[in-house]
Amino acid sequence: MRTKRKSGAGAAEIGQFRAAISADMDFTAANAAVRKLAKLRRDGAESAVKTRVAVLGNTTTTQISAFINLFLFAQQIDVEIYEAPYGLLRQEILDPTSDLYSFAPDFVVLATTRRDLGAAPGAFESAEAAQAAADAAAGEWEALWRRLHERLGCQIIQNNFDLSPAQAFGNLDSSHPAAPGYFIGAVNRALARARRAGFRCMILMALPHRLAAGIGAMSAFSISLSCPARPNI
Repeated sequence: MRTKRKSGAGAAEIGQFRAAISADMDFTAANAAVRKLAKLRRDGAESAVKTRVAVLGNTTTTQISAFINLFLFAQQIDVEIYEAPYGLLRQEILDPTSDLYSFAPDFVVLATTRRDLGAAPGAFESAEAAQAAADAAAGEWEALWRRLHERLGCQIIQNNFDLSPAQAFGNLDSSHPAAPGYFIGAVNRALARARRAGFRCMILMALPHRLAAGIGAMSAFSISLSCPARPNI
């Protein structure tokens, strides 16, 4: 992070605005705050600290970037954000000439979903084969973390993989080795072990349990709020 001279313009209004920003805000209030922040910035609002964040995802990430900007400003941090092109999460990391590396962020946010894992094991796979598939999937993400560390030395923030509201195996979806829910859980556990083993990555809990319990699974995973990219061939 880099220090930056704090602007004195509108200090009282800016202080009141920061104090009003809360993690308990609903979506509508947060969007209104994003618009208010844009106006404050036009009027010269600044923060004491500056940082650079890259946001990569295979779904739309515009709202994520806007809220990162908002909540960091509330903590007196100005952020310059690089939002990777839509659907190019892996390509941005693997290509050493990508704009990601030219931007040189301090933090990289990997906005992943279960769709980034590919296909789950087949319904008749053995427990050993299903676990091997989960370990291989986790290994692909560990390799991406390693590439980012080698080239940027940045802090990585990634959410774990969300469960589908549809349970293909019914009540066995989280316990049968070949079930999609079990596969996703196994990948999440493998990534957690990798992080504890020394990777400089912060794993954020994904949405499925608490949010879905509060507003309903179908609302929590509404495709209208997150449009996935087509697989790159």
